[in-house]
Amino acid sequence: MTNSAVIIKNKRIVINETYEVKKEVRITYIDTAKAIAIFLTILSHSGLSRSNPIEQFIFSFHMPLFFLIAGWTQKNRKLTSVKEWKNFILKKVYTLIVPYLIYTLIYSKGVDLTVYKYILYGTMRSLVRVDSIGAMWFLPCMFSSSIIYQIIINIKSNIKNKYLKNGIFISILIMCGIISSYFNYYKIPEIGIPLSLNIALSGVLFMFVGNYVYKLYCISIEKFNFAKNKLIILLIGISFLLIGSFTYKLNFEGFAFEKYDLGVSMGDAWYGNYFVFLMNAIISSIGIILISMIIDNKILRFFGQNTIIILYFHIQALYLNKTYIIKNIPDGTYKFFINSILSFLEVGLIIPIINKFFPILAGKNYQIKEK
Repeated sequence: MTNSAVIIKNKRIVINETYEVKKEVRITYIDTAKAIAIFLTILSHSGLSRSNPIEQFIFSFHMPLFFLIAGWTQKNRKLTSVKEWKNFILKKVYTLIVPYLIYTLIYSKGVDLTVYKYILYGTMRSLVRVDSIGAMWFLPCMFSSSIIYQIIINIKSNIKNKYLKNGIFISILIMCGIISSYFNYYKIPEIGIPLSLNIALSGVLFMFVGNYVYKLYCISIEKFNFAKNKLIILLIGISFLLIGSFTYKLNFEGFAFEKYDLGVSMGDAWYGNYFVFLMNAIISSIGIILISMIIDNKILRFFGQNTIIILYFHIQALYLNKTYIIKNIPDGTYKFFINSILSFLEVGLIIPIINKFFPILAGKNYQIKEK
């Protein structure tokens, strides 16, 4: 197997002939993309009406963006032993489930078996039942998607015939889409499906799309001088977002299922037309990542590396700002933007404190213990 090398942000990355990263480095613009994604999350929770076009557009892709980003950085390595699987799962538990359990228990109403049951159930609806933070559904869902993603990678790696491998792989992805789209808002129990497994299957699709697009990027970077064509990349990214700002409307202008006509919400398994949901989310997410390549900077990276902390504390920041700081500002879309920006920056002030004294809340400092 031959290797080639590319330069990304002055870092050398060795890639094999299947364009899988062999030498692990941090892709800095992905942190910037995560910062944009978490800011959009804050804005979507700031109080904008679901009939507001800005809110509808954000909901059409901001959660799929997180999954696509996760796939972008996956190494696609087959796990071959019980020990490797154990370490893989323990890492996911530490970085996703442990912060989820701590945050949701702190914010829930009381501590009893019912609260534990709904929190362990791990869906937006179950969290709302105990007055916890519904937005935290994302963490158990990402956990489920990551496990399913790795299982598919292992299945794919065990098949030697190229055509059979691709055929089975595509079939599995199609089945993920069919199952996820079938078990939508109208077809699931009142509190959803445990660990948001139905939504996680859609997350798996976005992860594989992100991984595939990243491989295409690695191929093209050797032929296209990105450093000298930043304006072109920026324009392409903006164009993708503009396309997304039009295509998302298809999901509630004659194409949406049943009576839900306010766009989509991945956390609620509201997809509308599932194909339109997938295409719009992919187009808009790629647009954000392309723009992130150009505006990448240390400040945004800082926020992007601490999205779990922001995911939890932004709700409190939004409430405090609304109640005390901006209460005299007349209502309007700009007021929600002001609140979102303030909350984004305010949470940034406590991030160093959490990372230094309570890293477990950020899902950080996990180390595999070698026996």
